[in-house]
Amino acid sequence: MQTITFHKSKKQRIKNVVIPLLMILVYGFIGYRRLMQDDIGDALFYFVIWLLALLYIINVLVNKVSVTIDEKGLKNNTNFMGLIEWKYISHFELKKAMGRTFIVIHLNDVDAFLMTKRKVSRTLMKSNIKKLGSPAVISEFEFDKDLDLVVEELNGAKAAFLNQESFKVN
Repeated sequence: MQTITFHKSKKQRIKNVVIPLLMILVYGFIGYRRLMQDDIGDALFYFVIWLLALLYIINVLVNKVSVTIDEKGLKNNTNFMGLIEWKYISHFELKKAMGRTFIVIHLNDVDAFLMTKRKVSRTLMKSNIKKLGSPAVISEFEFDKDLDLVVEELNGAKAAFLNQESFKVN
């Protein structure tokens, strides 16, 4: 199976740059003013925040892969969910909630899947069950293409995995 990758949507990447850019302008100005007033401690504080915002913007602009699909499963690289092995995945569904669309990844054995995650991740993922019906969900902002096409690709990858498994059994 070939690896399929997705990147964050351009709209989301732009949003992720605007706020830190404003922070750079504001904190840079304040830090400069503090430096001119010989308040080195405050100026250093604002410089550190300015630097962190700049590093965040650079990180966003690199256009990292947000979701990867391969023979192991589906991996979300942008949050705590990590890898979901194909053996846990039942099917995929699109759901709207909280003003956006999510790909809901329905699982065969939720408890077994959650035991593969760290305690903090388990707790955060369990909060998705009430809202969306599964602990494993991915926001529309993680994809740079139409979600219907993404679900088709996910279903195709799941089918390819099932075919590989049937070859191993025979």
